[in-house]
Amino acid sequence: MALTADALRASLAEVPDNVEGDIIARGTPVATRLCAFLEAHRAGSAIVEVYSWAFNVEFVLKSGEYWAIECLSPNDFRMYPGFVRGDTVTWANVWVRGTNMSLDELVKDVNGVAFRMTKEEPENA
Repeated sequence: MALTADALRASLAEVPDNVEGDIIARGTPVATRLCAFLEAHRAGSAIVEVYSWAFNVEFVLKSGEYWAIECLSPNDFRMYPGFVRGDTVTWANVWVRGTNMSLDELVKDVNGVAFRMTKEEPENA
């Protein structure tokens, strides 16, 4: 079953949004909660491995794709793919948008890659 923004928002509800300090201090609690959330909801998804470190969450799909999420606050994220070359993953962590992703956008994108949900799925598929 796909993720919902409301469920993730509830999971992050106790994480303070106004933590002083650097990005690691602000993002680490968010990443820890997001990682646990993805782990708890990965049944039915293509996620085979998920882990967090500092303010990052990384997950690996059954297809071998790698994805990373930078957690900047409970409502600010950046998500990008990793490219596998041999035994090395190179992260495409160049952020080109003018704004960060909202929680709603993050859920939509995670559903798109890990649950293969599209905007318009056939009703009788």
